[in-house]
Amino acid sequence: MTTQNGTAELPTIAYPNQGNTAAPPRKVRLYRFDQYPTIHKISNDYRRHRLLVGPVGSGKTSWCCNEMVKISTLIQRPSSDGVRYSRWLVARNTYRELADTTIRSFMAWYPQRECSGKWSADRNEYLISGGGVHMEILFRSLDTPENVKKLLSLELTGAWLNEAREIPRAIFDMLDGRIGRYPSKAMGGAIWSGIILDTNPPDDDGWLARYFEVDAPETSAIYRQPSGLSDRAENVENLPQDYYKTLAIGKSQDYVNVYIHGLNGFVKEGKPVFDKIFNSTLHVANEAFVSAAGDNLLIGFDFGLTPAAVICRVTPRGYVQVLEELVSENMGIERFLDDMLLPLLATKYRDGMLTCVGDPAGQQRSQTDERTCYEIIRKKGLQITAAASNDLAARLGAVEGLLRRLTDGKATFQVSPLCKRLIKGFNGGYCYRRINSGSGDKYTDKPDKNEYSHVHDALQYVCMSFDRLIAKKKEKPYVEPPRAY
Repeated sequence: MTTQNGTAELPTIAYPNQGNTAAPPRKVRLYRFDQYPTIHKISNDYRRHRLLVGPVGSGKTSWCCNEMVKISTLIQRPSSDGVRYSRWLVARNTYRELADTTIRSFMAWYPQRECSGKWSADRNEYLISGGGVHMEILFRSLDTPENVKKLLSLELTGAWLNEAREIPRAIFDMLDGRIGRYPSKAMGGAIWSGIILDTNPPDDDGWLARYFEVDAPETSAIYRQPSGLSDRAENVENLPQDYYKTLAIGKSQDYVNVYIHGLNGFVKEGKPVFDKIFNSTLHVANEAFVSAAGDNLLIGFDFGLTPAAVICRVTPRGYVQVLEELVSENMGIERFLDDMLLPLLATKYRDGMLTCVGDPAGQQRSQTDERTCYEIIRKKGLQITAAASNDLAARLGAVEGLLRRLTDGKATFQVSPLCKRLIKGFNGGYCYRRINSGSGDKYTDKPDKNEYSHVHDALQYVCMSFDRLIAKKKEKPYVEPPRAY
């Protein structure tokens, strides 16, 4: 039996074909994956959070589909009426990917006609009911605020985050508070509850790698599959002959490292927003900038579930330098200020003259305490104005204008090497997502909302307000009053 924190292992499962008396419905198939050592190990580790990382085509999605059904039909105890109840949330970052990949994969493993399944197209929900099992699967995309809001009221047994590297940390944390709440105690409670995750290797700077490999709480476990080109590669018998060798032809080393060898890394997934405009050699400084007394510091803010900020400086020669970035996960603006920005300003940038500019949407009142982000920032002793517009074309145009500008024959816009998330965004992380199309490559009209977009939004508000704010500062210099931190 597992403990509440999920650190203890449940007994290895005796599957139906081994004579288990608590077998699932006759037509529900279960597979052991014994031939794949990595999947076999993660299947018998029942910690609360389990992440499976591997190359493309390595069987990760198949394991997740089967793991949910295994827990629902073999692990979960029957209620007083003899039925094993469970409810799962299956999430993907966009609806198109959810429909094209995740749902199709699950339905291929457990089609309606073979396991008494009932599919609700209008709700994106699937019910497997019969033979003493009642398993609900709720498929949800996370590409609209409305969809995310719907997760808040759920009571779940467990959740599966498909391609977890594309899902924000805030979603993971929020779901962690929804699992283990179904079935209720009156119905016998959940024997196991948790979140299973699968993904192609994430970026080392992403939250997923930090949570499972750096922070590594005792409730978490990460399992990595071997390289697709190794003699220990998993699931190759279900792939075309020489699949990985063929896949590697013509690909960049970064692509091979991530998608074939299964190593953490960064690969451009779409069309970079600043393609052929940003040049790391020209726009990234060799060393971090050192702030000096009297610097004109401009701080750009992006709000929401993942607040971000950039601290910029205008030099006497007219260079625009990004000194530092601040990115967050699952915290409100007040905590972001108290824990991250204000301590940094008090220690590293205390002698600068500050001007803050932010997302105009931050002037809207919060639904929880009716304060705006601007009111919270001003209460902390910082002066802030809203960017002139939230128009995407204007914001991107402001950044492009600076990227193209020269001062003394050098790039006017310069980024400190400390700004790793911003730089990776410029190099392709901040991108237009590719859309599946039979008529060649097509991309979304707006940049993808991902871990790179928030800090880039913050930068855009600064760049958009740059000329106006600097002109105003020349007319009437602003000296910041003393601040108490």
